Amino acid sequence: MTGWRLGGLIAPAPESSALILVHQYFMTCAPLILQHVATLIFERHWQPLIENNRLDELHRRNLLLTELRPFSGWQTAAPDGGLFVFSNIPQLSEIECASRYFPHPAKVITVHGNAFGNRGDRFIRLSYGISTENIRTAIRQLRAALTNPVG
Repeated sequence: MTGWRLGGLIAPAPESSALILVHQYFMTCAPLILQHVATLIFERHWQPLIENNRLDELHRRNLLLTELRPFSGWQTAAPDGGLFVFSNIPQLSEIECASRYFPHPAKVITVHGNAFGNRGDRFIRLSYGISTENIRTAIRQLRAALTNPVG
């Protein structure tokens, strides 16, 4: 149910109370009807739903990692969870990442690594929470932009 702003939390008991404090602010104001629909789905189809979702996300993650592999110099670790990869692009400066390649002319939205700390200046975050077709399109557009940068 990506994009519906409805979430749940499964965590070990010792960590759950601290995580709930953060989680409650991210998952507020879900429409009542959505809460009821989600409850029905989870009550009846919890395990298959989670497993199918996990396998879909794993497939999209692996596709993105495979597609990024030919990018010379890019270093991308396989994340254990989430919907994002964090790529180190050591040959690019912060300004190059921001102005020459992303989002124009690539037309691919990324989050620059410095949003995650002062050592992220040569990193970008890419989402795989999108369709496989959109992942392939984004990679084609990134490849074209890196081959023919502006400026």
